[in-house]
Amino acid sequence: PMEPGFDFSLSYDWARSNEYGGVRARQETATASVTAFTDYNGMRPFIEPGVGWTWAKAGPGKSDSFLWFVGTGVEFQVMRPWVVTPYVQFTDPTAYHGTTWSFGVKSAYRLTKSWGLNVDLSTNDDQVSGFTAGVNYHF
Repeated sequence: PMEPGFDFSLSYDWARSNEYGGVRARQETATASVTAFTDYNGMRPFIEPGVGWTWAKAGPGKSDSFLWFVGTGVEFQVMRPWVVTPYVQFTDPTAYHGTTWSFGVKSAYRLTKSWGLNVDLSTNDDQVSGFTAGVNYHF
């Protein structure tokens, strides 16, 4: 947390596709963002702008790009250590052709004050679906 109603986040994502025609795609992304939120009747609506860098490789081809994004959603507390968050996000890697709208639902479970588990199911307007799982450390 930064100030009441604001959080700062650093993130690193690593993704790999299934093999298709002997080629497997890989993408890495590092981002920084600020989330502005408010608590409202047991819900937490938010907006999250951010910036970062992405690297992609498929077969012999490689590329990288600066990116910016903005996302919004609402966090619902299912029970004390567990939240579910439907969201939508717009991403623009400036050196690539095209932008992406992503839609999904995240779920986080707080194990301790500092550690938590998270999962994310998503799809985007390019008809790419994904599943991610990870751990969070809260400062």
